[in-house]
Amino acid sequence: MQRHTPESMRPLISKRDWIFALITAGLIAAVSAAFPQFIRPHNLAQLLDDSSILILLAIGQMLVILTRGIDLSLAANLALSGMIVALFNRSHPQVGALGVMLLALLSGGILGAINGGLVWKLRLPPIVVTLGTMSIYRGAVYLVSRGTWVHDNELSSGFLGFGARTALVRSVGVPP
Repeated sequence: MQRHTPESMRPLISKRDWIFALITAGLIAAVSAAFPQFIRPHNLAQLLDDSSILILLAIGQMLVILTRGIDLSLAANLALSGMIVALFNRSHPQVGALGVMLLALLSGGILGAINGGLVWKLRLPPIVVTLGTMSIYRGAVYLVSRGTWVHDNELSSGFLGFGARTALVRSVGVPP
């Protein structure tokens, strides 16, 4: 068993991380110089709001990668779960936001469990399983929606306003 000495341990923040941080700061400065409205707090809040789903997906993907796997169907799972939830909310607006959120967790969990079960029980490579389920889930979005869109004016106000009602949003003062 190899022992790690202090000399062989990498620093917590490497040189590469600092370079990435400087490039990011430079890009933000360049875009802000060209478009001053970019750096305004309201715009930055909207940018973070729009990126929040991608950030959550990236965190989930990171956990899968740390276990030496890969999940190519993550976005397709999100799309199918989102379509199921939107169609349900359009048909049953009286259920409320909490019921719709539980349906979202249940549908996403079931779709993820299908992937996990195939990898675990059948010992199939994760990349093969998730590539296949990605195609299946994408096709299922089209099937359940019958090729139509669900517009936000068709969804309940309780569902649409769920994120704006959270205590964190109210306490920080971020506009909905």
